[in-house]
Amino acid sequence: MKHQPWWRRPLIGETSAWEKLKEIFFKPDVPHEQILEHDTAMQEAEKLANVIAKFDSLMILNLFY
Repeated sequence: MKHQPWWRRPLIGETSAWEKLKEIFFKPDVPHEQILEHDTAMQEAEKLANVIAKFDSLMILNLFY
């Protein structure tokens, strides 16, 4: 059996420390279309939150007048 450095040896099972670190820190790239879709959804959510906040403040004002 060939000697391997500690980072190439399996931690638990058959996965080495290097493979575990790659799984944690190196994530696949997100497609540009999904980023645009996310940004659009967040903008719509922000607009909706503003409408709800205005409606809520009007409801509170109506309670006191």
